[in-house]
Amino acid sequence: MSLQSKPYYWVRCDNCGEDCEYDDFSAFADPGMAFDGAVSADWTEHDGRHHCPDCPPLTRCEDCGAEAGECAADRDDRCPACWAKLEAEAEAEAAAS
Repeated sequence: MSLQSKPYYWVRCDNCGEDCEYDDFSAFADPGMAFDGAVSADWTEHDGRHHCPDCPPLTRCEDCGAEAGECAADRDDRCPACWAKLEAEAEAEAAAS
């Protein structure tokens, strides 16, 4: 038997640099399995960037589809522009009442 090597794949958090832990494995021979395993482990992905569960999730705005940013959960998954628009509409509605 001869020693063999092959490229292996795993997902690394683009925010903190932590490597994804895949239960019994540290890497996969197939990149698709590495991505699927990360998603199964509650990692988030957006435009090729990945964040581990300990880092803020990567989300898209519910209203316009733009990247919502790391604090989107605090704004009901909306980008800063759409959140500002909602606040302005609420203020205008309150002033009209």
